[in-house]
Amino acid sequence: MSRLGTALRRAVNREEGVTTLFVAVAIIGLLSMASLVVDFGRIYVERRELQNGATAAALAIGEDCARNLCGAGYDETAIADDYVDRNAIDGAANPKFVNLDLGASEVTVTAATEDTSGGHILDALFGNITGFAGTEVGASAKVIWGPLGSKIATIPLIISECEWNRTDPGWPSAGSTLYNDSPLPPDGDYAIITFHDGNTTETCNANPGHDEDENGILSGGFGWLDTNGDCEALVYEGIVDADPGASPSTGCSASELQDLLFGTDNMGTIVYIPYFYDLWDVGANGQYEIADYGAFYTIGYNFGGQYKEILPGGGLTDLPCSGDERCIAGYFLNSVAPDGEIGDGTDSHGLMVFKLVG
Repeated sequence: MSRLGTALRRAVNREEGVTTLFVAVAIIGLLSMASLVVDFGRIYVERRELQNGATAAALAIGEDCARNLCGAGYDETAIADDYVDRNAIDGAANPKFVNLDLGASEVTVTAATEDTSGGHILDALFGNITGFAGTEVGASAKVIWGPLGSKIATIPLIISECEWNRTDPGWPSAGSTLYNDSPLPPDGDYAIITFHDGNTTETCNANPGHDEDENGILSGGFGWLDTNGDCEALVYEGIVDADPGASPSTGCSASELQDLLFGTDNMGTIVYIPYFYDLWDVGANGQYEIADYGAFYTIGYNFGGQYKEILPGGGLTDLPCSGDERCIAGYFLNSVAPDGEIGDGTDSHGLMVFKLVG
């Protein structure tokens, strides 16, 4: 019996040892799994912060370049450094790669790990357990810019390219560097554009190069466009249908048109508009041939009947025209849009687009 008891005690001891070893191995495995979850979770969070920083930096630089601000002395790396740092929880990130290509109109920003001491490795919290000491995390973003190419939702109004070209070389000119976040110019420095009725727009009436089909149809002033039924027109590159007559487009109430031209708060707004360089046919078959797209800030208009207003504080004390005249007054602007189709050409009528592409 004593021999049997001894054998049983030995067996129990062996089982206890195996159990202890199994528990130890299981704990190590669980700790390893937990450490991987924690450390790779930190990598995910780090990459998200870096992606936010790279995107913000690329958009900021792209917008600056769309505004023609990326000339001599422009420090894109310093700007990227500021944005990637501000998007990091600890306030530190590395603008590892900033490639600004003005010729191609694009910028690429790569942000990477950086700690407050200047190191570039995201240390693993459980590296001693897993053997994973840490890694450098990175993320990139690419932004391009250029003139608006096609497809804008706009007020149902189109202005002759001739009107834009003939403005004085002052503030509202084609070469202006004023953008939509700049203050308005001194009172009186605005353009008045009259409806293409053949009487008051002779300056732009079928100038050489503006009457491509040589049909003698007026190419100056402004005209109306067909709408989608909500007083807005969707304009694509190429040809757009005209809404005949001097009155505002069919479907536009006086209040709708005022909201579009002055903003719903009646404080002024920028509208994106197409420019035309020729008019094909007349009446219900009329079509405008699109030259480009631009931006306009309206301070007053008289389209007849109840369609007449001046912008409060816009600089006008009376309507810009009277009687049977139809006119719109305001400023040609340089402006930027955060999205849209970028055109193939290099010329711009002051409206630039910048967009995230990668």
